[in-house]
Amino acid sequence: MIANSEAIEQARHGPWDVIVLGAGPAGAVAARRLALAGRGVLLVEKSRWPREKACGGCLGAAALGVLDEVGLARLPAECGGVRLSAMELACRGSKAVFPIDRRVAVARQRFDAALVSAATDAGAVFIDQALGRVLTPAQRAYRAVQIHRGGDAWVARARAVIVATGLGGRETGAAIRSGSRIGLGAIVPHASPAGERIQMALGRAGYAGVAPLGGGLLDVAAAVDRRALAAAGSPAALVGSIFAEAGVALPPGLDDAQWRGTPPLTQHAVQLASHRTLLVGDAAGYVEPFTGEGIGWAMHTALVASAIVDANLQRWSTACERLYELQYRHALGRRQRCCYGITRLLRHRLVRTATVGALRRLPALARPLVSQLERPLARSRQ
Repeated sequence: MIANSEAIEQARHGPWDVIVLGAGPAGAVAARRLALAGRGVLLVEKSRWPREKACGGCLGAAALGVLDEVGLARLPAECGGVRLSAMELACRGSKAVFPIDRRVAVARQRFDAALVSAATDAGAVFIDQALGRVLTPAQRAYRAVQIHRGGDAWVARARAVIVATGLGGRETGAAIRSGSRIGLGAIVPHASPAGERIQMALGRAGYAGVAPLGGGLLDVAAAVDRRALAAAGSPAALVGSIFAEAGVALPPGLDDAQWRGTPPLTQHAVQLASHRTLLVGDAAGYVEPFTGEGIGWAMHTALVASAIVDANLQRWSTACERLYELQYRHALGRRQRCCYGITRLLRHRLVRTATVGALRRLPALARPLVSQLERPLARSRQ
């Protein structure tokens, strides 16, 4: 879905009620929600659309809950999503398998494109291959955004801006956690049915996972140490070594795959909100995605932000910014701390080995954590 000439021409006119920067799940959900509320919305994406992402493509309870809330519950199935029923953890030749529920694996290219289509169907105007930058100083009644597309540039005005530009965006002023790993991802073919199981391999240099996407494809994603990647020489070599160390059969086609990477994974924006501007999704903050909740977190923050923006376009105040920060931390703070704690513990060899060994003998030990992850996030306040 490349922006057509009509959309590009529309994008030059304004002012807009809301400009959304970034068309991933958070940006698309926010744009659709506001367009359905009757707001004039411009959705700006820097990449050529559609695009692939380095991501495990896992929709957990939080993500499925948001999709249900906004009337898009059927979207994962329409995108060919595969319902997952079990997780396999492997470490040093030992494997543990335990049941999971409310998990669906989707191809991010198809899923993200479907969300943007839902936003444009609701009335949002979408342009891709365009870089937006929020200008300062802010004006009392609007924010200005400079947009570059090809050799053209113009300034658009909006009564509010939602920044959903992902990890490492220029608008976030991100603080990166020391020792943060980076993400790697690729889609590889698979000749035989891959089942309904996530495989996770734990190793010294990080962890790697494989999830079935349907259509004879597998999603391979990993969080790895940057120095280990440099020493290995290539993403395929490092990810292959993690699988081999864990005693997991290597997915086919790693060497020939088109690998994508991410900036450091564990980081947070220095400032979540400013005058008529809110940061959502990974642009606001992210931790290593071991629990597979990242997409759900992103879309939930989009609901929170869009509700606040819609209710306060005419009478914005610093109270709106404080409310967003409060609701953001209330919704995600505990879950992100839990995920971060798990990833830090699993960096220790004895913890990895003991965890997989215990779960192999007693799979029910995973139930409390699985139950917590299967619980949807609190609904956004209206």
